[in-house]
Amino acid sequence: DFDFVFVDEAQDWPEQESTLLKRLYSASKICLADGISQLIRSGKPTWESRHEPATIISLKRCLRMKRNLADFANAFAAQGKIRWEVTPNEIAGGGKVLLLERPYENYRSLHEKLLEEAMNKGNKEIDFLFCVPPSDAYVESNKRVSHLAAWLKDHGDNVWDGVNESNRRDFPRRTNQFRILQYASCRGLEGWTVILDKLDQYWQIEYEKKLQEGLTEDEERSMKNLDQVAEEYAWTMCMIPITRPIDTLVISLSSDNSDFKEKLVKVSELVDFDVLRLHN
Repeated sequence: DFDFVFVDEAQDWPEQESTLLKRLYSASKICLADGISQLIRSGKPTWESRHEPATIISLKRCLRMKRNLADFANAFAAQGKIRWEVTPNEIAGGGKVLLLERPYENYRSLHEKLLEEAMNKGNKEIDFLFCVPPSDAYVESNKRVSHLAAWLKDHGDNVWDGVNESNRRDFPRRTNQFRILQYASCRGLEGWTVILDKLDQYWQIEYEKKLQEGLTEDEERSMKNLDQVAEEYAWTMCMIPITRPIDTLVISLSSDNSDFKEKLVKVSELVDFDVLRLHN
């Protein structure tokens, strides 16, 4: 009944669903959007057909992030030694990145400034996206909430707290609500201004997660080092939130000294403009 079938996030579809689609429609009718660097599930489905060759169209030009943000994302990937690169959009110039040496809640004046700048450009609170690590969540009145959401509410801000699973079954209903999600839930979303709170904690969580899982059979056959694989995995997982912003990216850290912080600061040496500003 359909001329073509378009599949989004093809890298994360269950194998049974990809098999079903291939049986219902020939492979030549299926068009895949395959984010190969954004694999979330443990295994990637098989979309290829032995009888019909695939045509690969590489979409390298960055259409979401302004030029400086795309340059920063490329430098971030290079520092993490992962294979990821986009072509910056020269038509969409500008974009800024701020690196904070403390968690975001220590910068109330910066928060107000970012909101004012966004409002002056016609945006609302809904155009902000906050990402927090699992360690930011706690249970209150039998429901999960985030420390960052509580901090915003204490200062009179309206919040849609996606750390709460019941909230994620719905979506923000008002434009004056800030959106807060755990890092693992941010893929596919975007924001004019994106705040990645305690990004070093999230990196460490993903790094330790891979260490505990150990090497896959393919990685063992390739004689890969577990520590290096875990580092690459953590950097790859961080690439997803790094690519969420349109105009402004704010990265906050929770630790004074860490290898991740040192490498993040070195990113400034890989770009030819002052993208990192450290706030005490």
